[in-house]
Amino acid sequence: MQGHKHHEQLIKGVYAQFKSIMEHSKQAVYIYLDDEHLIWNKKFGDLVGYKTVAEVKRQKKDFLELFVDKKSWKPLVNAYRNAMEHAVGSKIPVTIKHKSGKTKKTQVILVPINFEGHLMAMHFIE
Repeated sequence: MQGHKHHEQLIKGVYAQFKSIMEHSKQAVYIYLDDEHLIWNKKFGDLVGYKTVAEVKRQKKDFLELFVDKKSWKPLVNAYRNAMEHAVGSKIPVTIKHKSGKTKKTQVILVPINFEGHLMAMHFIE
């Protein structure tokens, strides 16, 4: 449970660090630490149909199941692994799912970031 609380503090801190980008970007943006610890801007919430992370947590599904079309899972996971293991950014096509079931083809720019010694991935969606 201690790690869980620590991750909650990390995600709040990383939001504070990137608040200006999150609030002013013309793109949908989310920062992913793990399936329970992520944050996003309003544009991403509108894209997927969820207003808050708390609303998503009640769904009891992981990030990919909720937000990404199954055909896009492998490329997104591979880009994430490259970011976490090799500090490599990527731009990849990803089909995003809305909670209504509708999908939208997008381009995701995934960038590794380090906050207080923890690697996370920041995603910009065009």
